[in-house]
Amino acid sequence: MKESKLGDSEERREWKIVAKCHALVKSSSMYLNKVCLHSH
Repeated sequence: MKESKLGDSEERREWKIVAKCHALVKSSSMYLNKVCLHSH
């Protein structure tokens, strides 16, 4: 039980990090698109 609980929390933390990275990538790509549009 203890091991599975620890694993769950680890997985959740990793998922949060992944979600944050995805959000950063999405926002940065949007920002880059805006910059490209403005520069053209």
